[in-house]
Amino acid sequence: VSETVQSKYVPRMFLESFNTGVYRSFAYEFLDQFPNTTNNEYNFGIVRYDGSPKPAYTALQNLIGILNDTSTAFPLGSLNYSLSGNTQNVRQTLLQKTNGNFYLVLWLEVPSTDQVATQNVTLNLNSPIAQARTYLPNSSAAPIGQYQTPTRLSLTVPDFP
Repeated sequence: VSETVQSKYVPRMFLESFNTGVYRSFAYEFLDQFPNTTNNEYNFGIVRYDGSPKPAYTALQNLIGILNDTSTAFPLGSLNYSLSGNTQNVRQTLLQKTNGNFYLVLWLEVPSTDQVATQNVTLNLNSPIAQARTYLPNSSAAPIGQYQTPTRLSLTVPDFP
């Protein structure tokens, strides 16, 4: 696949593995074996042979940075929400950090191309929350949107987290 498509599949692979209860996941492989870009066997890495990061590396680095937390045990809470609209093929992972914040990761589980596939989905927050932020880790670790006391968010869900 192209580097763009790889950047969509790699984070999805880790999230799907987590959703199925896989305790640890590993990607094959970290670094491209040779600088030959015409032979696919040499280019499975998320880092190019010269050490420069591919988009998949950046996407995974940003996702880990956003979701990073301590391993301290804490009592889990719950987030009362639902999704509506075109939810076909929309996958999700709900996580909670030790500070009580929830992170709902959404993506389309569809075959990807270099073009972004999207669907419009509504996130209905059935219990009050103080704030919501939206992220696109394939682009940046910084939030792209911030909402105060939202009850409903209209989201465009892409084929990457």
